[in-house]
Amino acid sequence: HSTNSERYSELPGLMVLHVRRGDYETHCRTLAMWSEDFVSVNAFPEMRDPFVVPPHEEWGNNTPENVEVYRRRCLPTIEEIVRKVTEVRAEPAARGVRRLYIMTNGSPEYIAELKDALHAAGEWEMISSSRDLVLSWEQKYVSHAVDLLVAQRAQVLLGNGVSPILPRVLSRSTLINDAS
Repeated sequence: HSTNSERYSELPGLMVLHVRRGDYETHCRTLAMWSEDFVSVNAFPEMRDPFVVPPHEEWGNNTPENVEVYRRRCLPTIEEIVRKVTEVRAEPAARGVRRLYIMTNGSPEYIAELKDALHAAGEWEMISSSRDLVLSWEQKYVSHAVDLLVAQRAQVLLGNGVSPILPRVLSRSTLINDAS
């Protein structure tokens, strides 16, 4: 019997981004208003950019500055994502990263804009996304599992601090967190 790490070895040169949209505009604001901490994975000491809940005075209400702290961590702009990807690619853990896969529920227009910005910021052999997959109605039911397996095998994974995908892929030792 082989282990998962033997069966699903790392894909060298691959960076995976988890860029959730859709419900996150509301979800991120709710997290901010209630001064919620992000998922526990963001508290692991080996993760970079740990999130510290900003001081607040009243549960259910927060300052515009604190709401912005949450927005940058939970719903970064394209410019913020590109900046983080560029920073991470310069780190030793990302040496040789030339391919990028974006796990997302973003609109095709948003993903096209993100891809264009990433291409303009650096040389990539390939940038693709889960939105590029052409799936039958049956395949759509397992597409999330395929994304998880790709993320698990990536050389580098970037996600936001509330990314529900991160706890499922923590077997990689080269995780780099926070898209802000």
